[in-house]
Amino acid sequence: MGYCTLDDLISDFGKDEITKLSARARPPSGQLDPAVVEKAINDATNEINMYFEARNLLPLASVPPVLVRIASDISRYYLYTNPAADHPVTLRYNTRSAQLTKVANGTLSLGLNAEGEPVDPKGTVEFQAGDNMFSRPGGGLW
Repeated sequence: MGYCTLDDLISDFGKDEITKLSARARPPSGQLDPAVVEKAINDATNEINMYFEARNLLPLASVPPVLVRIASDISRYYLYTNPAADHPVTLRYNTRSAQLTKVANGTLSLGLNAEGEPVDPKGTVEFQAGDNMFSRPGGGLW
């Protein structure tokens, strides 16, 4: 089971890009190749699992939305053929790898408890905007 799907990739990056990146048939067919996309998703999932195994987080009881986004970015990276080091997809991949490193060393949380379920936000702080106490009647400046 992957952490993202073909539909997630299309939602995040558009059908045209995913089709272009996955269409590797010769001669070019211009058609989306689900097998190529599935391989990229599996490669991304396997990479993510390496980080999670270090923290004994597997198997996850649920997949938080942030993990779907991380998996989408990594899967997209795997769909590219040798992107340059300064290419935006490579930079996003490096950012996601750094985040996964922080999850693995315990300095960043996916919002899951020890059982891999979403953490209940009880006891967390919430901010709510109120009325401005210092405004003048009529909204004018001093």
